[in-house]
Amino acid sequence: MNQIKQTLAQLTTSSFITLLFIISTISLSLYSCKPVISVPVPTAGFTASQDSSSYKVTFDASTSKSNSTSIIKYQWNFGDGQNATVTTAITNHTYASSGTYKITLTVTNDQNKDGSAQAQITLATIITPTPIPTGTPDPNNRVNKWSATNLPINLRVSNAFNSSEIALVTTSANTWEAGANNLNFFNVNATTVANKTFSTIYDYLNDTEMGIYKSTAWFVGEPSQTLAICVFEGYLINKDTADEYLRLINFDIVFNYRDHQFRTTDTPSGGKIDFLSVLLHEMGHSLGLNHSAPSFTDSIMKPSVTALENIHSLSPLDQDNIENLYADLITSPAALILDGTNNNNNDNDGSVNSTEDSTPPANGVLIRGYRSLQLDGTIKTKFLNRNH
Repeated sequence: MNQIKQTLAQLTTSSFITLLFIISTISLSLYSCKPVISVPVPTAGFTASQDSSSYKVTFDASTSKSNSTSIIKYQWNFGDGQNATVTTAITNHTYASSGTYKITLTVTNDQNKDGSAQAQITLATIITPTPIPTGTPDPNNRVNKWSATNLPINLRVSNAFNSSEIALVTTSANTWEAGANNLNFFNVNATTVANKTFSTIYDYLNDTEMGIYKSTAWFVGEPSQTLAICVFEGYLINKDTADEYLRLINFDIVFNYRDHQFRTTDTPSGGKIDFLSVLLHEMGHSLGLNHSAPSFTDSIMKPSVTALENIHSLSPLDQDNIENLYADLITSPAALILDGTNNNNNDNDGSVNSTEDSTPPANGVLIRGYRSLQLDGTIKTKFLNRNH
């Protein structure tokens, strides 16, 4: 009897343990079957654009996404030690200077989940234009300019240039005119002229034509680094006063083909210099512009150009300077605007024959000079008094 009771007791304990295991297993199974709800992590993204006249940058994080949730916060690290937290996708930040900055954006959604993105931006240098001085006795800073009476200039081109080079003369003229609110500076004559070569730079001014020529001999005493020269003459007005300036009446441009080769395509090749970059520079001198400082690397008027460069448009500095120099013509109702109705006193053959040219001003001195573009960046300007 005692044995039976013991057996039953064992069975009861074993069954209880088995039952308890089954119940526990079911509970675990039920717990493991509960759905796991994952909160989406937002994806950060942004674009950046610099203001054209300052170091202000607009950041746009509209490309950031957070599926089924909303982004409620945008945290910006602007890479210059400054941070900002905003609730809208677009924000602005102004940097102190140009340079490269590492930007970090962290976005947070309404489930308090974060997502981040990083990118580098490089800010372009903003040049604060320095107006051309109104007049100074220093010949290197003297204002040179044309009067309305002598514009437009009838410009001739040597037949020694190839057709691509000749076509770029019109391109260059149009570029300068567009930069001066479409003042009509040049009439480029479609008929080429025989090439002219002189041993002395100023001999180019002794004829009656203003033109662009090609030299394969170059000038004694002029460095081989010289790419081209613009030689000019004019009457010195208001001599030795703060209002001194040179009223231009004549010029010629001469390219140095003895020491250099030039290209008319944008692709650098064999050390050849971009023809249009040099031409734009020299035609800027022909209008009276001085060299800009070498630090203005995007300026047509900087004193050097390399074989790797193509400078085909006016920089903000170039445009400000040409507008300042001819502000009286741009704002005048009688300004020589490109409307097809311009009147001028020049013949179509490029000769200098206006009444103003043939009659020297009472207080004027005839001055000759030239400015050149150098491969090595040397600023070279010379002036010579022709008569007193």
